[in-house]
Amino acid sequence: MGITRAQAEQALEQIKEQYCGHLEIDLGPRLEENFSYDVWYRSQVISTIEAPYAIVWEEGSPYEWAYRAAQGGRDVELTAELRSIPGHENAVVDTPAATAWPSEVRAEPITTWILGLWAE
Repeated sequence: MGITRAQAEQALEQIKEQYCGHLEIDLGPRLEENFSYDVWYRSQVISTIEAPYAIVWEEGSPYEWAYRAAQGGRDVELTAELRSIPGHENAVVDTPAATAWPSEVRAEPITTWILGLWAE
C-alpha cells in the first residue's frame, strides 16, 4: 500500500519546519506526485528512480539538505565555514530531526536536492 497525499504533505511541512531559516517567499521545497528522475552517465540514461511522491528543493536550498532531512544531522560544509571564523572554532551547525514525521513514510535522498517518499 502506498502513502497518501496527506502523509506526503505532512512530510513536506516537516521539511519546511526543519529548514525554516532557509525558506524564501518564491523559493522553497515543493511536493511532486508520481516523481521520476533519470540517472545519466556518458550522455545515456542508465536508470530511472521513481517515487510516489518527492520533495524537490533546488534553488535556495541548504547544501545537501536531502541527506539530513527527516532524521536531522550535521551540516559539514557550514560547520567548517563557521569554524574558520575566529572565536567559533568549536561551533557546529546541526539540522534538528523532524518532530512529527509521519511514521508510515520512508524518506530517502534521490539527489542532494530531491527527497523521495515511499511507504514504510
